[in-house]
Amino acid sequence: MALEVICPICGKAFHSYPSWHKKFCSMSCRNQSYIGRRIPGEVRQKMSASHKGIIPANVFKPGDQHPGWNPNREQVALTETPEYKALALRVLARDNYACQSCGGRGRAGYRPVLHVHHIKPRRDYPELALDESNCQTLCLDCHRKTDSYLSRWPAHVDEASVRATREAA
Repeated sequence: MALEVICPICGKAFHSYPSWHKKFCSMSCRNQSYIGRRIPGEVRQKMSASHKGIIPANVFKPGDQHPGWNPNREQVALTETPEYKALALRVLARDNYACQSCGGRGRAGYRPVLHVHHIKPRRDYPELALDESNCQTLCLDCHRKTDSYLSRWPAHVDEASVRATREAA
C-alpha cells in the first residue's frame, strides 16, 4: 500500500512504499539535504583510519599491489619481456617497417599490422629467440601463412618428432 510522503526539501508530495524508506522525492533533493552538514571530528577520524593503506581503484598500483602482478617472473611470456620488445623494435626498424614477404607498407587510410616472425621457430630453437638475424618483419596476412603461426604448433609436440623434422630439412 503506497503512502503519500512530503519531501522535506521542496515540499512536493510523492508516493512511496513503507519498505522503501524514501524521505526525498528525487536525488537532487537528497543531495541538497547534505549541503551545510558537518561530519563530527570523531567520525572523520574513524573514516580516515578505516581507509588507511587502501589505494583507490582509479590510481595506478605499482608492483605487487597491481591486480595483474605475477610474483613468479619465470612464467612471464617471452614477448612481454623488455629484451624481446627491444628486439622487436630493432627488427622493425632494420626492415624499414615493411613486410619482407609482400612488401606491404600501408597506403592511404590503411596501415598493415606488422609482426616479428622467427625464421627458425622459437619452440625448436629457443637459443635463437632473441637473435636478430633469426627474425624478419611480416604483415599479419603473411605471418598467418607461415608454418609456425600460433595454433599450428600443438602444445604437446614431442622432442623426437621435432628433431626428426629438423634433421630431415
